[in-house]
Amino acid sequence: MNLSTSGIALFVAALLVLGVVLSSVRLLALARHRADRSSGRAAGWLAVLCILQLASALLLWLTLFPPQSPVEAGTLVVLTAGATTGPGSAPAAHTVALPESRVRPGVELVPDL
Repeated sequence: MNLSTSGIALFVAALLVLGVVLSSVRLLALARHRADRSSGRAAGWLAVLCILQLASALLLWLTLFPPQSPVEAGTLVVLTAGATTGPGSAPAAHTVALPESRVRPGVELVPDL
């Protein structure tokens, strides 16, 4: 079974919607069985809980499947100890140097984490 990325995203979205619907139904059933839920304040909290469940499902889906955004391709050259910039590095590449390398003029020094 070969699922595409959009097929998996649709499947996960359906599972999240199903989870939100089932949990909202459970909250509504619980509220109906409790006698102290007749106040307006309790109904407000119930509405807030249902909206927060929907919002958390949406945020989880956006975390799992972030929107596509075009990004310009580039090359990063990292200079370490004993590194030389030779013909292997692209001329338009972004070059950074780690602390153990000899700092060259015009090269950004970055921490080695």
